[in-house]
Amino acid sequence: MNSPEAYLPAPRTYKDVPLVPAVDPDDLKRVWNVKPPWTARSHEEACKPGADVGAVVGRRHMINTLVLHKLLGPWTHDEKLDDAVFQLAATFPLHEQQFTDYMIPGDELYPFDPMLSCNDW
Repeated sequence: MNSPEAYLPAPRTYKDVPLVPAVDPDDLKRVWNVKPPWTARSHEEACKPGADVGAVVGRRHMINTLVLHKLLGPWTHDEKLDDAVFQLAATFPLHEQQFTDYMIPGDELYPFDPMLSCNDW
């Protein structure tokens, strides 16, 4: 029988993951200001024609994470972010988030969901 390690993908480092392309800071600011409900169409409409909407949204998520962790306080005034935030976030080297399924043969027979298991504690 093969060891489980034979089925796991090789570990990767940041240098192996592609960068999110730089975007126009104005597109990023307009997408940031889109009000819910967010849709692909609302994001497309906020950007200039030809913009990489996926890259803009990815960079918007980076800003959102920083805001949620209250790391942009010095650049926030009356709940509005300074233009410098969008300037930097538009070009900051940002690696794509990639999710990998690490199931190995046999996992389908005995599924384990850690989140469900935590609720049983």
